[in-house]
Formats: sequence, structure tokens, C-alpha cells
Amino acid sequence: MLLNNTPLSLYIHLPWCETQCPYCDFSITTEPVNGNDAKLAEAITKDISQSNHLIAGRKFKTVYFGGGTPSLMPPSLAARLLNEAQLLWGFAPDIEITLEANPSSVEAANFAALADAGINRVSLGIQSLEAETLR
Repeated sequence: MLLNNTPLSLYIHLPWCETQCPYCDFSITTEPVNGNDAKLAEAITKDISQSNHLIAGRKFKTVYFGGGTPSLMPPSLAARLLNEAQLLWGFAPDIEITLEANPSSVEAANFAALADAGINRVSLGIQSLEAETLR
């Protein structure tokens, strides 16, 4: 099924959060990652490979890791998922790979490893800079 040559965007939902925000309607968990990232990576890579017929040879122009708090994931998970998508479908040369992050989960060493995995853009989510408002 050849749809057209329009580049695609890929959204990868990572469900981990430190707390459940009262306004959040997303599917998330506050359970620690604790190895569940390997199970999720397996499920996502299986879904990626099973979706190959829908991609029809098109390249991805953007990848967005959302959630949840994707910056809580181990960088190895991002690398695994990006490598799988790159191998199956390929990326546009100027691909933008975004990671959604909360200020509380920003660590320089973690971000260096995420950059090495291919993340080249961060979307920093700030609900409020006032502790009382956040409570």
C-alpha cells in the first residue's frame, strides 16, 4: 500500500512519571522503571516491525518521545528504539528527535547519553515554577 512520499512523524509514549498530576489524562504509571523499560522496548519494537507495511518506504522527519516523563527512561531505551526505527525505515537527514522532560528529571550526564543515542531536541514541560501552585 503506497500512500505517498510525505515524510512521517513518530510518537513514542513512555508512561513513567514520578507523581500523577491531577489534570493528567494520559496513560502513565508512578511505579519505578525497574527493568520494565526492557519489556516496553520489546513491545514497541514489535509494534514498529509490524507496522512496516504502513510506512511504505517513507522516511521519518520527526520522532517525539512523550509521556509520562520520558526523561526518566534509561538512555539505552531511547537508543534501542531509535536504532530499530532507523534500521527498518530510515530517517530523513535533518530528522528532529525530541524528548519531553520535566525540570526535576534533568541531569547533565543523562542528557549527554540521550544526545549520544540521537536525541537532538528537548521539550521542557513546566506546569508552574511555584511550589505551592504545584501542590
